[in-house]
This record gives sequence, C-alpha cells and structure tokens, in this order.
Amino acid sequence: MDDREKRLQRVGGLSLMRVKALGRELHRDDRGVSLVELIVTITISTIVLAVIITAIVQFYALTRWGNAQLLLENDFQTANLWLGRDAAEAASFTSGSGLTYGTFHWADGSHQFRYA
Repeated sequence: MDDREKRLQRVGGLSLMRVKALGRELHRDDRGVSLVELIVTITISTIVLAVIITAIVQFYALTRWGNAQLLLENDFQTANLWLGRDAAEAASFTSGSGLTYGTFHWADGSHQFRYA
C-alpha cells in the first residue's frame, strides 16, 4: 500500500474499498461540511426565518388593527345616521349638561331620545 492509499484510508474514516466504490478518488475538500460552514448556514437561516416570522406577525397585527378601524368607522357612521334621523323627525331639542348631549322631543310626546 503506498502513501496515497494510506491517506485515502484515513480521510473521514472511509475504507479504501468504499472510496473506490464511489468511482472516483476522495479529495480533502470532499470530506463533508465543516463546523464553521454549519454555523454560518444556521446563522443565515435563523436571520431569514426571523425576518419572515416578523413580516407575518406584522401582517396579522396590521390586519387586525385595520379591521378595528373599519368597525369603529362603521359605528360612527351608524351613530351619525341615527342622530341625523332623530334630529330631522324631532319637534324640539333640549341641550343637556355635563355628560348628556341633549334630548330630542316629538311634537305628540310619544318619543323622547336622550343622547349621552
């Protein structure tokens, strides 16, 4: 056995028969992944995954916030509609004090709406 065959036997714990079964010679660069390469790969993968997760979380948070905004705007429009309808149909309005906005009164006395 010459020096080259002895070196091939020592590389990566592979036997000479297994190396020859691969159909080519095993070079020093073919042994596998080094620890540094593995750490760099894991670090890059972690950074990419963190960016993706952050984007997904922000997307759902903004969607939830946007839905709350739309719901609030819809509630304001509904309140404005009812207030306008009551004001158009009422015969008189008495302004309130403190936290009470006021009261709409109908001419026949059948309805009275107080807004606070």
